[in-house]
Amino acid sequence: HLFQQYIKGFTYYKLTNLDNRVANADQLLTQDVEKFTRSVADLYSNITKPIGDIAFYSTKLSGTVGAFAPAAMLGYLVGSGFLLTWLRRPTGRFTVSE
Repeated sequence: HLFQQYIKGFTYYKLTNLDNRVANADQLLTQDVEKFTRSVADLYSNITKPIGDIAFYSTKLSGTVGAFAPAAMLGYLVGSGFLLTWLRRPTGRFTVSE
């Protein structure tokens, strides 16, 4: 789609011959598409896949052991997060005072 828009209406000719502000427009377009697709792939692998893994694991675990096990693991995770945040606060105050 982007390539069709780039070719349509002599855009390529206008960019390469009439406008000197953009050098190697076709290469820049290719690099931008590559960066975008990498960002989307990273977004999938860093956000969507772990959430799906957690949902799948919790479903299988609750089917095997019961609903108490995933709830207990979630409670442990939340509780330890609050505890670590509470323990870290004095360290943060020392860092700010220095």
